[in-house]
Amino acid sequence: MLHELFPVPVWEENIGVPDGTLSFVDEIVKYERMGAYGNTKSISCNKQILKEVPELENHVFEGVSRYLRNHLLVAPNVTIEIVRSWVVLHYKGDYSDFHTHTNAVWSGIYYIQTEPNSGDLLFDKTGLYQNCFLQVLEPDTLGYINATAKHHRFQPKPGDLFVFPSQLMHKAEPNQSTNCRYCIAFDVFIRGTIGTRHGNEVTL
Repeated sequence: MLHELFPVPVWEENIGVPDGTLSFVDEIVKYERMGAYGNTKSISCNKQILKEVPELENHVFEGVSRYLRNHLLVAPNVTIEIVRSWVVLHYKGDYSDFHTHTNAVWSGIYYIQTEPNSGDLLFDKTGLYQNCFLQVLEPDTLGYINATAKHHRFQPKPGDLFVFPSQLMHKAEPNQSTNCRYCIAFDVFIRGTIGTRHGNEVTL
């Protein structure tokens, strides 16, 4: 029996796309263009975009809560809060290079419009996660398994929600479709008095 100890938890769930969501990001949201530092994309001027659509915010928050409460077993005394959210718009050829998110505990991506050739979501192991082999000594392998993998990719579909530790390196591969790829990226933080069980209580 293979025991894969101390995994990096990435949550994937399809929560659907509520009516009106695509028209909101396509027709109403205002964008600023970014084309430097390994990125070519447009992002919403508003970095609290989910606050503009409370029903959509609740929809995403419920998915995040299912992951954190039911699977990571985050205690009820810990308040979960989406502290930032923004729409990412990728035209054909646009992409986001490898990056992490700062000042957050978890981060997430909610896909609104995407196609099979819109570009994958790619996670990278980096030096933070050694799994089986050190980077300085890496035997050849004959296939892909989690215990030896350096990358993991997903092909997002409309309605897909991904939530992951904010320090996990990730990127959006180039959009090869003639249609725009729309998603909402967001960061999650925790509030309240935490750490009581560990003897190092702090209030956030």
